[in-house]
Amino acid sequence: HPLLDDVLIEVGWHGERLWIWRASDHVDELGFDDDARTALHRDPNLRQLAGGAVGDWLHINSASVLGPNRHHDAGDARFHPDNILWDSREANILAIVDKASGRIVWRLGPRYDGSEAERRLGWIVGQHHAHLIPRGLPGEGNLLVFDNGGWAGYGAPNAFAPDGLKTVRRDHSRVLEIDPLTLEIVWQY
Repeated sequence: HPLLDDVLIEVGWHGERLWIWRASDHVDELGFDDDARTALHRDPNLRQLAGGAVGDWLHINSASVLGPNRHHDAGDARFHPDNILWDSREANILAIVDKASGRIVWRLGPRYDGSEAERRLGWIVGQHHAHLIPRGLPGEGNLLVFDNGGWAGYGAPNAFAPDGLKTVRRDHSRVLEIDPLTLEIVWQY
């Protein structure tokens, strides 16, 4: 199905488009497994939109420029100060887009059970406002995110998500400060 897109657009002072990034151009970089793709394809609520476009499948609710940071200073090009960090509330994804190439160069999610570091971190569900803590503040260079909880995600059908939609649920919120390289939780509330 065609996708109703999440798009990031940088606009100049005179209204000109300086940069554009379309999420649907990067579906293969988002880490969806076959079960997640099947759930997205079959979702009747998403297909009811005009022209058959799949609706709010990502729900990117924040995006921010990384800014100067210790990771780039140490030589990690994924954390170039001009790169963009965004988060997807519906797909449980946090990602960094390389502004020069448009490619996703760092991603957390959509699953949190692939590595030991992800399992220790636990599932991030329905998050908001992921950003790197700016230089000069305590925790500078760490990722700060409001992990809202609730329900979100796509994947294999289960007892509370027989259609493979909103497959992960958690009944509490948390604020996480995470080292984006090790995925260690530095602080949480």
